[in-house]
Amino acid sequence: PDGVVYKNVNIWLGTSGFATSENIRDAVIRFKVSRDWPSAHGVDSIVLMQYTGGNWVELKTVKIGESDGDILYESSTDHFSCFAIVGKAKEMPVVVPDKPTDEVPSEVVQPTPEPTEEEGKSPGFEFGFAGIALSLAYLLYRKR
Repeated sequence: PDGVVYKNVNIWLGTSGFATSENIRDAVIRFKVSRDWPSAHGVDSIVLMQYTGGNWVELKTVKIGESDGDILYESSTDHFSCFAIVGKAKEMPVVVPDKPTDEVPSEVVQPTPEPTEEEGKSPGFEFGFAGIALSLAYLLYRKR
């Protein structure tokens, strides 16, 4: 799920489809989060998310109190499955300047042009010609 995961929880009742939306109504899940955890992980809200239909769905989550270093929450669901207690990150304000600055950079760096091959010449032609000349010289030397 999106956000910072505090805990993953699997809640199952009965076997093979006992707890379905047809026979469960107004089910409530209560959970707690350590009071220090949200500030230590940069989150400002806690939600319960449920994995259903291949996606994580955010459930309505309400803070119901505090006790012994924990914050207590409550969420409603119509069926049980995999859940994740997730902290939502604090929204960082986007700073937009009032007006664009008219400052001109004091030094403009010009890119250095890359050296290019002269047109009409094949690269390495000189080495090929030298190789042929050396081969001919060697053959002439061996014939003597």
